[in-house]
Amino acid sequence: MSIQAKLLIDDLEVNILDFNFTINRKSLNNVTPTNLPVFKGINMVIESRKDLNLSSWSFSKNETKQLQIHIYSRINNGKIRKLYLFDCHLVNWNTKFSSVSNEPMHETLGISCGGVKDSNSDTEYSAYWRVTFDKEDVEATSTEKDVEKKVVNYQLTDADGYELDEYEVGDNIVLHIETENRIGDKITIHLEDKTHDFLYNGKVLENDKLSDYIINSNLEKIELEVISQSS
Repeated sequence: MSIQAKLLIDDLEVNILDFNFTINRKSLNNVTPTNLPVFKGINMVIESRKDLNLSSWSFSKNETKQLQIHIYSRINNGKIRKLYLFDCHLVNWNTKFSSVSNEPMHETLGISCGGVKDSNSDTEYSAYWRVTFDKEDVEATSTEKDVEKKVVNYQLTDADGYELDEYEVGDNIVLHIETENRIGDKITIHLEDKTHDFLYNGKVLENDKLSDYIINSNLEKIELEVISQSS
């Protein structure tokens, strides 16, 4: 993954899985604009976090937040593009969880903004109801260099998520890898089993080692098959 995005909100940095926004202008014969641009809001999918309180923001009639989106490029010398979002209301909020999915629990947010500033642009958007204009009011809580990257834990479970102390040839098991701030990175996991080998995507893991696995979420669930150890 060459690009990743983070949402800065309430002194937290949250992984963005998907986002999109639209700026609309009416036009005459689809050619000449007939009004000023209108920012139609931003929709995003973020990973759930237990320390992120979306309820009070959603339930409040008038609460607004100052947000940032940081877009990191790994192929452009690590340059960060920043979107500053001013006077934001949470107008739609959907939480999705599935016990049978490999995807993390996530939140879908619909956000209206009084103002938008792009670090790649010299101009910015303002709605008539915008009250915050200084981008310094939306201080970044951290930068990519400040973030500690680590593998928190990994374990083997059965298909229902119960941790395994032992397993047999022919069993289908799941390797759980929990990480922090490692999305897009390649990691190597050593299973070090002296009595069994493992199949991953139909191939034997040489020396019980899962090599150069690309992390796509903070909790990865990788299906393996237990096979007899080769001589």
